[in-house]
This record gives sequence, structure tokens and C-alpha cells, in this order.
Amino acid sequence: MDKYDFLNKLREALEGEVSQSIIEENISYYSTYIDSEIRKGKSEAEVLQLLGEPRLIAKTIIDTNGSASTGRTYTYSNEAAGESQENNAQGGFHASYNEQGGVDFKYGKFKINTWYVKMALIILVIAILCIVGRIALAILPIIFPIVVIFALVSYFTGNRR
Repeated sequence: MDKYDFLNKLREALEGEVSQSIIEENISYYSTYIDSEIRKGKSEAEVLQLLGEPRLIAKTIIDTNGSASTGRTYTYSNEAAGESQENNAQGGFHASYNEQGGVDFKYGKFKINTWYVKMALIILVIAILCIVGRIALAILPIIFPIVVIFALVSYFTGNRR
């Protein structure tokens, strides 16, 4: 097997399993790697033997990057909603869903579903709950006696019949 056979077998094993960009990225990487090792003095056969079977390499790439056949991606952006490309690049909203990776939200260059944004949202929810709790505690001393009085009145007026 020579370099071109290796790269063709790798490409064949990756086709339909990962995106075309991942295929091209890996083909380019292995082609460059083989060439650089040959320039260092190794024979093509030695380099290919060290790399191993292209189908096993492809399996690792597929496992690492997910399968394109099961990972459909759905995308929404301002451009799709009728806004111009310029507005979208400056700060437009972009959401995509991948069955394997989940939802990815972006507003301009700001990625919304990063850990720190999730943490900020959790802190915001806790702050809102604290505010609502404080309001409830402030109103409770006023509302509780009124509720008790109405309950007693309805109890005693109901028993007299």
C-alpha cells in the first residue's frame, strides 16, 4: 500500500460517517504527516506501517467526531428570518441543533450556552427566587391573619345552619 491507497481507504471509510470538512481536514493532515516523515528520512512503507490500518484510524475519527448520518443539524439565524448578512455578522442571533451535540446558541460572537453563561442564568434565577421569597415573607404577616379570620368566619357561619 502506498500513500495514495492509504488516503483513499481513509476517505472511503469516512465518507457518509462524518462531515466533508472533517474528511478533508484529516486527509490533509495525514498527507502532510506522511510527507514530513518521508522528508525526515523514513521510507513511505515505514510511515504507513507506523500509522496502521486506515479503517481503524477512520473508526477513531468517527467515534471522536460523531456520525454525520445520525447527527442531523438544524440551523436558525437572523439571515434566515430575513435580516441581512451584515447585521448577522455584527451581532445577529444564531441557533443550531445537532442530535448528538444538543443546542448551540450564539449572539454575534458570544456563545450563549457556555458554562459561564449557564452559571449566570442560574444565579439570576436564584436571585429572582430570593426576591419573590422576600416579598412573600413581607406580605405573609399581613395576609395570614386575614386568611385565618375568613376561615374562622366561614367555619362558624357554616355551623350555625
